[in-house]
Amino acid sequence: MAEMFSRLNPGGFMTNLCASQKLKAICAKQKALLTCHAKAEKRGVPLSSLCIFKAQSKFIATINKIDAKGGCQLTGDAAALEVSVDAFVDDVVCHLHPASGTCPAATPKPTATSATPTMTPIPTRTRTPTPTPTPT
Repeated sequence: MAEMFSRLNPGGFMTNLCASQKLKAICAKQKALLTCHAKAEKRGVPLSSLCIFKAQSKFIATINKIDAKGGCQLTGDAAALEVSVDAFVDDVVCHLHPASGTCPAATPKPTATSATPTMTPIPTRTRTPTPTPTPT
């Protein structure tokens, strides 16, 4: 999330209307995408590509409209912001539903037994007794 904020206002605090409007658009897209996922989960059906397409289209149109008004410190950043929003939504969905299609393979978390190092005995050399010479 901090990456998105720094893209919106590279100079520091957000004091302009443009950054504020882009943040609202980001929130709207996050909400729309998460709603698409929630509906699919609730109904037990695959994620609707139409639902995702609508959220993406509206977001791009909104960001481009904001850029066209002027006053933005950064313009033409719709694609970069979209990637960040999509990554955030994927992280949330994967946290709640690791088996969904966009999630990376789950890595096993260490358990109490696997986190404890196992001790392997160090082989010791056994000395073969040397025969002592007997006097003849």
